[in-house]
Amino acid sequence: MWLWAVIIAMLMVIGSALWIMPSRWERHVARLRQQAIVGGASVRLMQFPLINAEGRVIEAACDGAAYLFEIPPQEHIHAGWMLVRNQSDVDTDANFTGWGWYICQHELPESIMKLLAELVNEMEEYLYAVSISANSIGLGWNEKGDHQTFQRMQYWADSLKQLIGEIES
Repeated sequence: MWLWAVIIAMLMVIGSALWIMPSRWERHVARLRQQAIVGGASVRLMQFPLINAEGRVIEAACDGAAYLFEIPPQEHIHAGWMLVRNQSDVDTDANFTGWGWYICQHELPESIMKLLAELVNEMEEYLYAVSISANSIGLGWNEKGDHQTFQRMQYWADSLKQLIGEIES
């Protein structure tokens, strides 16, 4: 009888310890976010809009992490763009197959449009949204990539920063 009580108590302790330990996915995400923070980005959990099959925007349709790369003040361009994943068969923009504009205050320069098209084509399986705001470039992604995937994201953000800086100069 005492043996069963000891076994049950040990299982309760071991079960509790295993329950509070992070899963493999949680450790993976923590490493990616730590890498982002060390690399100068900030991470924010967001709900991203998607464009549904009828071409309408579904607010807060997709949970994900936004990795935000700050734009220095001297490099600001008139901001307010967000390109989001399109779930419809109808493309809203010929440059961005499978994507649509959620926010597009003003036309982007051709060099930035070309770079955005390359970005969404290369990183398509990872991205939910790409945005340029007054103070940052945001890449919303599913965090299913690895260290190299984040480095590619950082490369794209740095390339966009450089183009924005050239336009402002």
